[in-house]
Amino acid sequence: MTTQGRRIKPVERACVVCSQMFLSYHWTAIYCGGKCKADAVIQRRRKRYERQNERRVAKYRRDVLASRPSPLSCHGCGVLFTPLSHVSRRRYCSETCRRRDVAWRNESHAKRARLRDQPWERVRRVKIFERDGWRCRGCGCETPRELIGSGQDKEPTFDHIVAIAAGGGHTKENAQLLCRACNTSKGVMPMALWRFVRKVRCVRLVRWTVGA
Repeated sequence: MTTQGRRIKPVERACVVCSQMFLSYHWTAIYCGGKCKADAVIQRRRKRYERQNERRVAKYRRDVLASRPSPLSCHGCGVLFTPLSHVSRRRYCSETCRRRDVAWRNESHAKRARLRDQPWERVRRVKIFERDGWRCRGCGCETPRELIGSGQDKEPTFDHIVAIAAGGGHTKENAQLLCRACNTSKGVMPMALWRFVRKVRCVRLVRWTVGA
C-alpha cells in the first residue's frame, strides 16, 4: 500500500475479540475479520440490553415494591400476609384458613343454640346457598360462589331468619342466604321486621328526593 509515493508497511495487531494477531494497514483496525466484528456488535447489544434491564428492575423496585400494600392479619390463623393490591379485601391468608374459619363459625352457631336451649342441627352453608340458588333472599341479587371470603357487598353469607339472640334456632328452616350488604343491614332483626324497616327507609328516601 502506497500513500503519496511512500510505501506503508502493514502493522501487526491483536484482535480485541479473539486475540488473534493480524496484519493491517490502518491504525484504527481492531478486528481480524468480519466475523469478529459481528460478534463484537452482538456483545455490545447484549450489554446494552442488560443495562436497560437493570434500570427497569431498579425502577420496578423503587416504584412498585415501595408502594405495595401493608401486611394484614389473617382472620383465621392470625398470620400476617400481604394482599395483592391496596383495594384487595381478602381476610384470609389461604383457602384452608377460610374453610377452617367457616367450619368453626358453624360450630359456634350450634353451640350458642345449645346454650340457649333452642333447636339446632348440623347445617352446611353450601347446601343452604345451593337451596336458595345463590341469590340473596333480601334484595334478590346474584351472589356468585367465587366471592366467598372476598368481603364484597355481593359476597354470599349465612344468616338466620330469626337470630339466635332473638330466640331462633340453628336449623335449615331458619337459615337463608343473604348478601353481605343485606346481612350487615339486617343485623339481629327478624326478617319481616327488617323488610318493613327497609321499605319505610326507601319511602322516606323517595319523599326526600322528590321534595328536594
